[in-house]
Amino acid sequence: MLHGHTKIELTNVEDGTTQKVESDNMFTNALNTVFNKHGIEGAYSSSPYEKLLPLSEKGLRGILIFPVTLEESVDNIYPKTAFKAHAGSSTDVGSDVTKGAYNATESGAITNGYRYVWDFTTSQGNGTIASVGLTSDIFGNDTMNTDASTFVGGNRGLSVSGERIDPVPPGSGSSGSNYNYFPNCCVIERTKDYAIIAAPASKSGVNYIGELALIKVRYPLNALRFDSPLNLSFTIQKEIPLNESIEYANAFYHNSLVYLASRKDDTTLYLMKIDLTTETVTKDVITIPNLTKNIRNHNSFYKNGYFYFMRKDATTYYLTKLNLSNYADMTDIVTSTTSDGSMQYIERTKTARISKVGILFEDDTLFESSFIIGKSSLGQDQMNTSEIMINGFFALSFYPYPNSSYSSYIFFDFYETLIAGYLATINNLPSPVTKTAAQTMKITYTVTES
Repeated sequence: MLHGHTKIELTNVEDGTTQKVESDNMFTNALNTVFNKHGIEGAYSSSPYEKLLPLSEKGLRGILIFPVTLEESVDNIYPKTAFKAHAGSSTDVGSDVTKGAYNATESGAITNGYRYVWDFTTSQGNGTIASVGLTSDIFGNDTMNTDASTFVGGNRGLSVSGERIDPVPPGSGSSGSNYNYFPNCCVIERTKDYAIIAAPASKSGVNYIGELALIKVRYPLNALRFDSPLNLSFTIQKEIPLNESIEYANAFYHNSLVYLASRKDDTTLYLMKIDLTTETVTKDVITIPNLTKNIRNHNSFYKNGYFYFMRKDATTYYLTKLNLSNYADMTDIVTSTTSDGSMQYIERTKTARISKVGILFEDDTLFESSFIIGKSSLGQDQMNTSEIMINGFFALSFYPYPNSSYSSYIFFDFYETLIAGYLATINNLPSPVTKTAAQTMKITYTVTES
């Protein structure tokens, strides 16, 4: 069990007097939510987790400072009010008046825990302080925006794909052959300890797929300790030959079969179906006009018995959905002359981002972007900012893109279940204190594990 203790020291630079406030805190369910309840679904991908583990050095090395008290509930895991100051592992924060500097000299491991120390100058973090909470180093360092009216406390997330893994490093499979494993994978089985994924594989070329590999990924995150590093293990269980090579493919699981969708040419879609029990492979050939883009994970996805994919004629992109039970049932649900043909699907929120177009919800309704495009005095695009919450998690966010060369089109990004701006702890002070321009502030936060 983790326990936290906070000490705030306000030192007057004019007379040297110091005001101290100390209190214990509660841990919320944020870490359990990120790593086990929701985030475990992405644990077969190492990239987001290696940015948060070990907790001692990454997942808890950020702090948020609030001017009001917070609801002391284990389910209060994301800021619902604006924080006034923050800090992470940055030791040089320049002139940012909302950000404190990490004191690397006084911070570090202690018996059964870790000590975090942040320093704020006379110009940083001034005003009323009623509550503090630990967050990730990523969010503590860069909160994007502290205006709760637009970003609900400035929540920033880790962008990760829904049902994808990072490419598994090439290695020797059960047949002794070296394979390259593709990130266009699907999940066959998932428990609290492991996931079984089906991954397109190749030993004949980078883009050519000739096998399907079943890979067991063990993630001991359910037994996560404070100082645990990321320690995923991969075991190749079997490799099933496809009997022919296909170029690129996206994998999905439907009616107990693994499907590999691949473009043969501009008018032909291959749907290869693999029975994992009998290891038999069958292929359906479907005629589809204007299939000019290779089928990959960034332009296709599976949802509710339908396969969605992008295609293009001379002037227009189409998002088309194909009924897997009736190939004659094929519908164009989005048309666009501005899209670049890329999209990203988020399994847990059942939403898809269509680049430069908007977001497609589970019922196939489209949330189209509406922005004021222009240049501000800072050279940034002026865009309305907004966020959409789905099942308690951010589905997408809009924010000004800082490079003025992008002013000709809309920029937005997806934030999935793994949100870095969580509230791991809540520490409401016995009574609020006020930091003035005559005071420096040192916050010492110790976390111990029993």
